[in-house]
Amino acid sequence: LVQEVEALPENADSGDKAAHRDIVRARGALPSLMESGLVINRAADRVSITHPVIAGYLASCALLPLGGGDQLVDQPDWPGKLTTLHYLATQDYQSNWIHKLVQDESTDPLLKGLLSVSRWLRDAPEQSSWCSMIMRRLAGELAKENFTLGLKTRLLTALVLSGNQGVFVLMRQLLSSPQTLLRQLAILACGMLHDTKSVPEINKLIEDLSPGVSRAVLLALIAIGEKSGMETVAYALLHGDESLRRAAAEALANHPEEGYPTLEEGGNLDEPAVRRAVAFGLGRIQQPWAISMLEKMRSEDTQWVVQDAATQVLEKINSSHPRTPQPLPKLPQTPWLISFAAERGMGVAPGKPAYDLLYQALQDGDEDQQLAALYYLSHKGNESTLMPLYHTYFSSSGDVREAAFEALWNLSAAGVELPPPIQYGLK
Repeated sequence: LVQEVEALPENADSGDKAAHRDIVRARGALPSLMESGLVINRAADRVSITHPVIAGYLASCALLPLGGGDQLVDQPDWPGKLTTLHYLATQDYQSNWIHKLVQDESTDPLLKGLLSVSRWLRDAPEQSSWCSMIMRRLAGELAKENFTLGLKTRLLTALVLSGNQGVFVLMRQLLSSPQTLLRQLAILACGMLHDTKSVPEINKLIEDLSPGVSRAVLLALIAIGEKSGMETVAYALLHGDESLRRAAAEALANHPEEGYPTLEEGGNLDEPAVRRAVAFGLGRIQQPWAISMLEKMRSEDTQWVVQDAATQVLEKINSSHPRTPQPLPKLPQTPWLISFAAERGMGVAPGKPAYDLLYQALQDGDEDQQLAALYYLSHKGNESTLMPLYHTYFSSSGDVREAAFEALWNLSAAGVELPPPIQYGLK
């Protein structure tokens, strides 16, 4: 983007300069960009770029010959910093300053630095030294057993989106991992990669002892769309147990070309268990023909299990989405916290006492109360809630630890700075 200005004579006086300002001419697409608002005309014949990606790219081009990455990475966060570093990294094959961003879990418990840098991989040449370092770190962190599903999923997604061809081989290797969670994630990754070579091994995992792995198999096979994989899904719909039939039908809803006709045909089969599973698959489509089939199942099917499934699905379609955020009540009006306090002969006073009671529920409550407390803190927390969240994250397991991770992630995304866990005596 260049503005072209005709040269002024060396002896031009101020009046001549004023006259020559009228012959500034834009080259290329600049007038159109100004008209669209992407470029804004400023005083003194200057322009500014409003698009942050373009601005970051141009800033990186200016900083590259100056070695600006080392200075920029040490600055406090500001809009455009990471975008500029992104394009600096894609042009600077060494980029030693990246090591400052990528820290281990003891300093960066959510590995946000590593995950941020991993998003640059798809734009960088694979021969860059920092690319191989980041790929090794992602694979190494993914293999750690103590990480939550939320963190492992983000690490795996970073690998898949990197565009590195070595990821195909790695995911096929992980299909035989002794870690159930890694097998499940590797299957989903093969689906994201549309890796047809992995289909024979994925087909075998339909009989895995973990229901999560079996469901992942069905989703991945539908995403890949290879013939033998589609046959495996159809077989699961016809001959699997109740949960596997339902998972197969819901997976088929992701494939309009072959999945929709299979569900339509399955809804007319004599086997009630298949028709019941199909009802849940149709509920994910929510097109007029699918809703019409569900209404027919509800009113005309001869088996009550099929009628009941169709009724459930139609009620869910007609109700508000369960994941639509709802305003949280104030703590003194929160029903579960009132019950928790009543069990201990207490009330819920507003202000700090209410939060103290919330932290007590997080520490001493049952699992449902702990999950409710974590959900509240993930939306209403601040710097003062970090210590109880850290303690819960590092001392709990299962769903509670997953919820603690998501709460910390949400607070970080909202701008709350997460200090190193060692500050609270944790590591």
